[in-house]
Amino acid sequence: MLILHLEDDPFQRDLVWQFFTFAGYSVTSCSNLAEAIEALSLHKFSVALVDLELDVGDGIELVREMARRDLKTKVVIHTAKATIESAKDGIGLRVFAYVDKSEGLDSLKIRVDRANAEYLKESLSSAQNEIRLQSRLLDSVQQGVIATDRNLSVIYANQAACLLLSKTKSELLEWNASHWFQFDSGVISPHPKWLETHLKNFDWNGSWLKEVYLVDNVRPSSTPDFGPNGHAQKVFRLSVSPIPGSIEDISGYILLFTDITQEKKSEKLLQDSIQLAHHAQRVATLGEMTTIMAHELNQPLASISNYAGGLLLSCVPDKQEAKISRTLKLILDQSLRAGKIINYLRSYVTLNDFHHKPLRINEAIENAIQLLEVAARSCRVEIELCLESESPAVHGNVTLLSQVFVNILTNAFEAMNSSGIANRKVMVKSWSADSNVYIEIDDQGPGVSPEKLASLFVAYQSTKTGGLGLGLAISNSIIAQHHGSIIARNRVPSGLSFRITLPCIEKQ
Repeated sequence: MLILHLEDDPFQRDLVWQFFTFAGYSVTSCSNLAEAIEALSLHKFSVALVDLELDVGDGIELVREMARRDLKTKVVIHTAKATIESAKDGIGLRVFAYVDKSEGLDSLKIRVDRANAEYLKESLSSAQNEIRLQSRLLDSVQQGVIATDRNLSVIYANQAACLLLSKTKSELLEWNASHWFQFDSGVISPHPKWLETHLKNFDWNGSWLKEVYLVDNVRPSSTPDFGPNGHAQKVFRLSVSPIPGSIEDISGYILLFTDITQEKKSEKLLQDSIQLAHHAQRVATLGEMTTIMAHELNQPLASISNYAGGLLLSCVPDKQEAKISRTLKLILDQSLRAGKIINYLRSYVTLNDFHHKPLRINEAIENAIQLLEVAARSCRVEIELCLESESPAVHGNVTLLSQVFVNILTNAFEAMNSSGIANRKVMVKSWSADSNVYIEIDDQGPGVSPEKLASLFVAYQSTKTGGLGLGLAISNSIIAQHHGSIIARNRVPSGLSFRITLPCIEKQ
């Protein structure tokens, strides 16, 4: 209960200050109008005791200033020279009471007590109206809103929170907030206050944001199954912010959460579609090379047959054992070569491994070149390698990255073969700089027009007759998944150059 007292008489000022301080009020005494107006900006007063006739100025000016500021402070005029004019001014300015100084301090205290009680009543009513308004506003918010104390016991929940959690407000108020959410993918902490533990260890420079799952009677042991036969579990994006208390303490938390179950379903469907598209493109690429690959596999198998026949001829007494060993070595080499080709083809079209892990980019490049070795000979293309021997590791999938290099190199072979140029060479370079790994693939083909260059990575826009236009679009998607970039430009005097940039693990 804070009183503002404007009185220029020092005796009266001290007397009133002592009297009301002893009565339990906190009194700010001012000797002039300027001090009183300044005090209005520093404190929130419940009652103002104002003397009208001052040595400098008029106390009614303080009342007008409070009216201009729309303050709810109750004004009690305490004067020895009240006039009809001042009374009229007071009525217009909603002065609570007039008290003549001759009536004594006890009479003044009665008026001040009443004014203070009226101020508290109006403040309480205003606060209740404000709370009701805020409650209506929070109920109109589509996000779930829960307020808790410092121990995460729920003290408020809006209508959206009840709908999202399928509970009534009374049910929510009976529980601790940490009981409603599951942290991490399918892993429930055995500790009953896991959320509280996380929050206490959190550096509160902002809000704490996580994806969480709704805890119900059926607690799955793995990532939620969004399929029609699986257990449909709600997924929320939960943000927790502290409610400041003292300087070094938190009085509670505000939990905001949104249902992102449909968003997660869409993400999963999109990821499945991307993986199927990648797989289909690899199978299509393999299909284009079926005839050539069949011929290539026939060569080592025919060699195995010939060497085996030679071994039979050498199995006579006058033949040396060294020749038999050499023949067996050749048979082994050719068998391993055939097996390696078949095994890589099997891994290239597999659908079940899309995990990213640390790898050296040269591994993906060499896999692609091994797969295209026959195609390069068929098109009479020489592949020149200039690879950095110890390039930094990147985080990715070797099969998907190999697919990118197969797509680009295949296009280069076909472009040079169809153009009829004699000197057919593809340069593949890799190097690292600025926490990135760079791969550049240059061919000596005819290049593409500026119009087609601008849409080179757009799906279904092919520069080849009969092409689907998916290879480079999928390659661009794969590089984007690896947080990298791919650009193409025409070379001078002819040819096309692709540059791929991938972040090193250290940079990621």
